[in-house]
Amino acid sequence: MANLTPVIVTGMLRETPAVAAGFATAVVLTRVPLLFMEPIQALVLPRMAAAAAAKDRRQLRRDIRLGLGIIAANGVLAVAVAATWVLGERAIILLFGTAAVPRIRRHSCC
Repeated sequence: MANLTPVIVTGMLRETPAVAAGFATAVVLTRVPLLFMEPIQALVLPRMAAAAAAKDRRQLRRDIRLGLGIIAANGVLAVAVAATWVLGERAIILLFGTAAVPRIRRHSCC
C-alpha cells in the first residue's frame, strides 16, 4: 500500500508529468534512510535479543551504544549532505568567485 501512492498521484497528474515525476522522486528520496537502517537492524537486533535473553546487561548496553552510534553517524551524514546542498553554491562563490558557478535555469515547478 505504501508504494501505491506515487502510482495514484502520477495517474491523477497526467496533465503535469513534471510535477508527478517530482512527487515520485521525492517519495523515493524520503525512503532512502530506511534502506540504510534495515542492514543495521539485521546485524544489531539479534545480538541485542540474545543479550537480553541471557540477561547480559553489559553486552546489551554495548549493542545499544553501537546501534545509537550508527544512527548518529547516519544523522551526521544527512546533515552534511543537506548543508552541502543548501550552502554549496555559496561556498563555491566564496572560494572560487562567481565565475566558477554555472548559471542553471530553474524550472517553474522547482
